[in-house]
Amino acid sequence: MGKQVSEHRVLAWHFGRADRHTDWNSGDHPLIRKGVILHTDAEPYCCRAGLHGSRLPLDALAYARGPIVSRVRIWGAVHEQADKICGQYREHLATANAMGTLHQFVIDTLVFRQPIL
Repeated sequence: MGKQVSEHRVLAWHFGRADRHTDWNSGDHPLIRKGVILHTDAEPYCCRAGLHGSRLPLDALAYARGPIVSRVRIWGAVHEQADKICGQYREHLATANAMGTLHQFVIDTLVFRQPIL
């Protein structure tokens, strides 16, 4: 389920592939970098169609395809569920390779969540 909203602009997070290509596997789409705006004519529906993201970075991490993290704006027709959102447009406001940060996050999580023996 989820809710459908029209012309609603949402700030979200997105993790993309290390090669910065979209998941559309088409050579005519730009690489993910700051300022890129992607568009689809498909009616957005989470996990089926649309340009995805999550309001919270940890939610976005659950769907990560790679270490390229972006702060994004999603708009147009929008479909939202509890942990993800998709729309007809996604603008990448800022991007970074988070590989080192993600590596350290895993180490810190394992160390600090281990029971004391």
